[in-house]
Amino acid sequence: IRFILNIFFVLFAAAGAIYVVIIVFIQQSFGSTTRDLGLLAIFLGVGLFAGALGYGRWGTKSSHFKTMFLCLAWGGVFLILFSWAVRQTQNLIVAGGLSFVMGLIAGPIFIGANTIIHRASPSEMRGKVFSGLEVVIHFAFLGTMLLSSFLAEHLDRFWILVGIGVLFLGVGLVGLRRVKR
Repeated sequence: IRFILNIFFVLFAAAGAIYVVIIVFIQQSFGSTTRDLGLLAIFLGVGLFAGALGYGRWGTKSSHFKTMFLCLAWGGVFLILFSWAVRQTQNLIVAGGLSFVMGLIAGPIFIGANTIIHRASPSEMRGKVFSGLEVVIHFAFLGTMLLSSFLAEHLDRFWILVGIGVLFLGVGLVGLRRVKR
């Protein structure tokens, strides 16, 4: 359960940091207010849905731990690619495709983590475990929203997104190495 708390802390810390930065980054890159941002969010949501369904159907044969770390690493790679593509091409189709793939990659992380929690915690403790998980999620999200907003005043938003992608990649690769041992 501590492992899942750490994974969710990393995920939602990154999500909070991304949330503050990516809205303005997309608006400035595409020169629009909400239309392109909304479309990219739809692509991400459909990818999350498809990733969750696919992992629920075919992912039970693989280790949840390996899958989560592999998805974190690939998520970092695709966040970097997405940031680069939005900045360089301003092509909504390319950005939408990358957004869909990021959702597809992130879906199994959430399904695997919830599965591990359900298996690891006794049924009479699940309410407390999930309440604790919510505290971790919200603390990480809000804390990094604040930190990211300060960083965005001094750094280019692109580099903040790339930094988060590198963090995901690093956590994923280190985790994969540990799981193999």
